[in-house]
Amino acid sequence: MSCTYYLNSRFKNYQSQNTWRGNKNRFNFNNYFAKIVFKPFNSVRLTLDYQAIHFRQSNDFSSIFNTTVFYSILDNKLSVELTGNNLANQSAVALSTLTPSVFSSAVYPLQPMFILVSVKYRF
Repeated sequence: MSCTYYLNSRFKNYQSQNTWRGNKNRFNFNNYFAKIVFKPFNSVRLTLDYQAIHFRQSNDFSSIFNTTVFYSILDNKLSVELTGNNLANQSAVALSTLTPSVFSSAVYPLQPMFILVSVKYRF
């Protein structure tokens, strides 16, 4: 019996300065991503993932948190999985892009928080 875990993380910072019609503009974006997979036994797996986009000028912080718990029994013939998506129940996520002459921001609606239970049996 062994305990296994994985950790993936990423951070991206984007900064840009430009002058538009005589005004100096500075844009800062921070993107965060973290995923943890914890497997205390061969039959149990817990997965947590977190994504965030932070646009510092407007203090906009959009984040998504998801989790999954997986359990298998009977030599992997029967498995039960519990999944929760958008656990913070965010209504939308904002994505912004910047080119030297154009700034655009788009807001995408998210599916409301939901929890899904699935049971699988392999013959």
